[in-house]
Amino acid sequence: MLVKFFDPHPGFGGAVIALPSDIKAIIDAFDGKKAELADILLALGKVPKAACWANLEHCYISCRIVNNGYTHQWRLIRWTDVTDDANVD
Repeated sequence: MLVKFFDPHPGFGGAVIALPSDIKAIIDAFDGKKAELADILLALGKVPKAACWANLEHCYISCRIVNNGYTHQWRLIRWTDVTDDANVD
């Protein structure tokens, strides 16, 4: 599915720990870009200990990391379906 990514997580605030820098770098690289949804999920899938998924109903990607018995979860980035939005350029 071809989408355009926007509204990336700022990398801080809200969570007990900051968003890991390797995840932040990936979502920043996709921000404002058109790409296949699978592309960002493949990139995030290479991050150790991270479980990331797309919420197709609400058009965002989440990620969860369990570390020392604690679970941390973030809403990483949102997207719009390119076919639904004529103004995504």
